Amino acid sequence: MKRKNYWTAVLAAALACLWMVSLGACKKDSGAAVSSSGPRVRGSLPLVDTKTTISVFLGESGNANVVSSFAYADNLFTKKVTDDTGIEFNFTIGSIANKREQLNVLLSADNYPEILITDTLGYSELVYYAGQGILKALDEYDPFGYPNIKSAFDEYPAMNEKLRSNDGKLYALPSVNDCLHCIYSGGRMWYYLPWAQANNRKMPETLDEFTEYLRFIKNTDINGNGRRDEIPLAFEGKNWLPHFIATLSKPFMPFVLSGDTYFGLALDNNKVTEQYKDPRFREALKYMTSLYSEGLILADSFSMTEDQLRAIATSDTPILGVLGSPWKNNYTVNPSVRFLEYFELRPLEGPGGRHANNQDPWSVITGSYFITDKAKDPELAVALYDYFINFDVELDSYIGPKGVAWEDASPGTLSILNLPASHRMLASYGSQPFNATWDQAAPMIRNKRFRGGEEASGVPDMVDFLTNNNLSLLEPLLQNMSFTNEGFWYLTSAMNEDWALPQSIFIPPLAFNDDDNARISDINAVLKPYKEQAIVEFITGRRNINSDSDWNTYLSELDRNGSAEMAGLIQKYIK
Repeated sequence: MKRKNYWTAVLAAALACLWMVSLGACKKDSGAAVSSSGPRVRGSLPLVDTKTTISVFLGESGNANVVSSFAYADNLFTKKVTDDTGIEFNFTIGSIANKREQLNVLLSADNYPEILITDTLGYSELVYYAGQGILKALDEYDPFGYPNIKSAFDEYPAMNEKLRSNDGKLYALPSVNDCLHCIYSGGRMWYYLPWAQANNRKMPETLDEFTEYLRFIKNTDINGNGRRDEIPLAFEGKNWLPHFIATLSKPFMPFVLSGDTYFGLALDNNKVTEQYKDPRFREALKYMTSLYSEGLILADSFSMTEDQLRAIATSDTPILGVLGSPWKNNYTVNPSVRFLEYFELRPLEGPGGRHANNQDPWSVITGSYFITDKAKDPELAVALYDYFINFDVELDSYIGPKGVAWEDASPGTLSILNLPASHRMLASYGSQPFNATWDQAAPMIRNKRFRGGEEASGVPDMVDFLTNNNLSLLEPLLQNMSFTNEGFWYLTSAMNEDWALPQSIFIPPLAFNDDDNARISDINAVLKPYKEQAIVEFITGRRNINSDSDWNTYLSELDRNGSAEMAGLIQKYIK
């Protein structure tokens, strides 16, 4: 039975700040919630005639370098939203490391807010919580009567596939991140170019070349400080373990990385296959085990946090040869010399060929804005979402205030995509004004205009730098905002397209019935941690990857934990 137990503004000052201090933010004491009064005209501001408080669960996006607090008194974007709309926020902040667990606790205890702004509710969770009555169906509030919402759904009609439950009703509003560097983020590694160039070594292109390069780093005082402190390869296992596994599996097979549920699940001629059972995956694990046993992978990587890897990647004297996590800006500040000195390692060729580090093509669209049955005014919550996805508001939430962090493009200028530019950056992502944004936590429709509309200059130098590894261009490009924002990411990612996995290999969004959805969620809650633990045990030698007995035990345990059953349930919905 549900229990009513809200985080109120009265408790926020006394209790919630104590809980939130470790998250770098606390709730704002806004007074008691006040109902809106008077008619509202869609698109007009403020959205309410009387100050109104809405409770919100806001999941952090993970860049503590730019946001430490979301409170009105501290955060310029929060202040802008409240001043524009008349809505004050009673925040519960979900930390990047634990936001999924925090939200699950709130939902199970009937202690959740009116609005959930988070990327942690996947489609199966949407179906489940809609079925429980926790998420409100939004159709009755005429969301397509709002101009920005209608425009977004017109541009991305697949939203209707991803955000409607089995009953055909809409239970979420989306975020869109239509960018190549997001599609190709599913397992990336970055190598430190100055070391390679100083020793006349080209970028490794095969597994053998990669292995030899890691050995060279381990056995050479490559940074010249008189100590053997060089680390060949390290990655952040706390958040990116599946990405590391996928990256070094792709030279052996077209391994799929597609969210929590579909890690290692793929379609082969429309049949759901468990790739983590494949003999080719076993060969990939043998390769990873050999790297670990030679000391070429930092042993602490499997439990390493973002802060720990950042300390290694930004040490005064370079010590890290290969950074094995998808977003190097999490560990080296952009813009900085160190950020640009790490170059993306192209897909490695192995016995199974070369496959790019892309994740599923459906990942461009995610449900990120959910209105719960606690909402006192669901229509106002829909209007607030429409406000968030106004183009200017999106840029403010992402990079900072107009005139400070961005401005309108100069007339007649072109973007990185050779299209008319819409805006020009005055700050690079990662070094925007502190506590001026919600980073990437607010809902945004980052479409081609957002991603490809940034005013660009010096594109030939960008291409030369990335394709010819021309480090002489580093300093001027460091000052080029169109490079340190979209230019770098777009051009780097475009180089992977020749090795992209076909869309047909990825499992599409599926509308499971309630029973199957609940069963898949239950299985995955047990299966996912088991898979990750077993794989780590193989790599680190606690299980013997060369032992048929250990491998067969692993296969049997997968099925005892529901792997074959889950694949069968998914197969029912493949057309």
